[in-house]
Amino acid sequence: MATVQPDQPRVYYVEGFTQFGCSAIDSVYVGVNIDLGLPTAFTPDGDNMNDVWNIKELENYPDCIVEVYDRSGHKIFKSEGYNEPWDGTYNGNPVDIGAYYYVIRVNRDQIIPLTGSITVIR
Repeated sequence: MATVQPDQPRVYYVEGFTQFGCSAIDSVYVGVNIDLGLPTAFTPDGDNMNDVWNIKELENYPDCIVEVYDRSGHKIFKSEGYNEPWDGTYNGNPVDIGAYYYVIRVNRDQIIPLTGSITVIR
């Protein structure tokens, strides 16, 4: 039996041997619940400070999907992998100030989607 306590998600490889010299190798993915430290607001006002909804910890989840919705339930932003943070625009136009709602799927078994609100302040 092996025990691990990684500080980030990773794949471990395990090799076992029989008394007759046979061996087998397998892998196991060990996920880590990393607090995403989700910002609750940002100010996309062009002053180069806090202009995007930056969720740095999502780099640990390259298969994640981030969606942002307006109050009417219309999807105004979607990113697969979150390579580019949301800049507070929809179709190239600035969104109104106020609350928007997000769903973040990290696409790992047993981790439910994260939901909440993000406030745009100008």
